[in-house]
Parts: sequence; C-alpha cells; structure tokens
Amino acid sequence: MINKKNRLTDRIIIVSRLIAGKINSITIRIRKFIEFFYDYLQFKKFIKNQKIDKEVEVVDDEKICITVIPWLGSAVPWYSVTIALMLYEKGRSIFILFDDMPFGDDNLYHRLQSKLVFNILIKLPIKLIKLSDYQSSKITDNEIDNLTKLNSLHAIHGENNLIARQSYEKIIKEQLSLICSKIASFYEEEKFPKIFLPGGIWGSSCIFPLFAKKTNTQIITYDAGESRFVLSIFGVAAQLQDIPYSFNKILKNPQEKKFAIRRGLHQLEKRRAGNDMISYFKQATDTSQFGDDYYLMLLNSVWDSATLGLHTVYNSMNEWIFDTIEWILKNTEKKSS
Repeated sequence: MINKKNRLTDRIIIVSRLIAGKINSITIRIRKFIEFFYDYLQFKKFIKNQKIDKEVEVVDDEKICITVIPWLGSAVPWYSVTIALMLYEKGRSIFILFDDMPFGDDNLYHRLQSKLVFNILIKLPIKLIKLSDYQSSKITDNEIDNLTKLNSLHAIHGENNLIARQSYEKIIKEQLSLICSKIASFYEEEKFPKIFLPGGIWGSSCIFPLFAKKTNTQIITYDAGESRFVLSIFGVAAQLQDIPYSFNKILKNPQEKKFAIRRGLHQLEKRRAGNDMISYFKQATDTSQFGDDYYLMLLNSVWDSATLGLHTVYNSMNEWIFDTIEWILKNTEKKSS
C-alpha cells in the first residue's frame, strides 16, 4: 500500500513538473514576443519621425544588397534597415533582400518577427526583394552539414548536450537546405558586387558567404550590441579577421599610426583598471581560499560567434581542456581537484 502511494506521489510530482515547465515555456515565449513588439513600435515611431525622400539622386550606381534577417528577437533587423536608409540618403544604389524563410525550432515566434519586420520594410522607398519568392535550386548537402553543427552548438550553448544538439540539427538542416536553394536562385538572377550581412554564422547568414566566394561578391558583415557596432570587410565581424589588413594600413600612415598608439595605450589603461567598454570583471576576485596550489584556465565561450568554428588544432573545446590539464599535471607540481 505504501509503495502504491509512493508511486502515485512520484507521478503527481512528475506531472506537476511537466505542467510547470510548459507554463514557464509559454510565459517566456509571450514575454519575448511582447519585448520584440515593443521594439517594433519604437522603431516604427523612429521611421515615422524621419524625413525620408521618396526619390534620391543616385550618385554611385554600384549596387549593394542589404540583407534584413529576423534575429532571435533582437534589434538586428532594425540595424540593417537603419544602414539601408543611411546609404539610400547618401545616394547609393541599394536594394533590400528580406529573408522571410523559417529558421529555428520556434516557427511561430520567427513568423511573428518576420511579419512585423515586413510591415516596416514595405513602407520604405527602397527596392524590396523577398527570399521566399525565388525558386528552389538543386544543391548538395556537404557544406550544409558543418553549418548545421555550428548552429546547433550556438543554440544549445555548448558541445556536451548531444541529444539536444541532434534534435535541433534535425530541424534546421532541412531549413538551411531550403534557404540555400533559394539563395542559389537569388544569386543566379541578381547581379551585385557587395552584400551587407549581419552575423555570418547564425541562421541564413552562414549561407550567403558560400555564394559570395563563388561569385566574387564582397561580404560586409556586422556585429552589434547596445553600445557598440563592429564592421568587417573580411569574414565574420565578431571574429575580427580583418585586423591584419587594417593594421598594415595603419602602419603605412604615420598620422593614423600615432593616433592608434595613443588610443591603444588609453584603452590598455582602462582595461587594467577594469572599466573599459567590454569589461566583464569589475573587481578583483579573492583567491585566498585556494591557497597557492591552483591554476586558472581562461575559456572562450565556445558557442559564441567570436570563436565559433575556429578550431584549428583540436576538434572541440573539451579535447583542449583535457589535454591542457594532463600537460599541467605532468609538467608542474599542481594538483587536480
């Protein structure tokens, strides 16, 4: 009798937890949509307050494609629209490619974002193209497989939960394949030398660089937050792969070199003081509780765009961690704990 009561109690607890989890998930989704809808209203007001000319004289006929992509409920599409308007007002020949294709494991939230973004785009005096309007072309899945894995690593926030990653990959591989086939048709029909792209790894933004290489199209990517905006003319902006190019340009210009050194020293001082613009540690941590017998391993966020897909020696961060710990234990007097 006691065992039956215990089993019943266990079942009630399990069901209660499942219900609580469902309610929490729904609550999060509702909050996310409300936050994005609020941002939409704010940006709509911003657009309304701008004096946008219906016709602007084109002073540079070199075509630039501005991609607008719904991005996890963030302000990324508003950044793209703002850049498009700035270039339009300067007389650049631009058009907007709106990626309205489904992506991710929350189709409803993605569709809602797409609908609100599209409401903004149709009111602009800029040529608008929807990716969904293109025919699907035949493609091979070889390149999609790796991009699918990178996206699942980003979505699950790490390498270790293989079940969750495989479940997510099953969803997005089909989506990325369809997006890739649409982009293939887009590149066949449209001719332009430059494309402005958010990210470069997440979602459909990982597909565009594949075709840019084949068609000799320059990719200009950006990574942004509330207080910073990073641009790159080579690769993924978050990975700062055009630093060598920029560094060499500065070295050849004495005036810019002097300015860069002065600003660099200033930023180093701020970094040492813990008050630079990207500082995460405001105060020193007390390590007295560990004594002298410890070592610190500084890890990158393996799923973040800044490091995503950049493994060159090890296949994963876990391999690097275990190999490093083994080397330290063999070559120092430090102890494992």
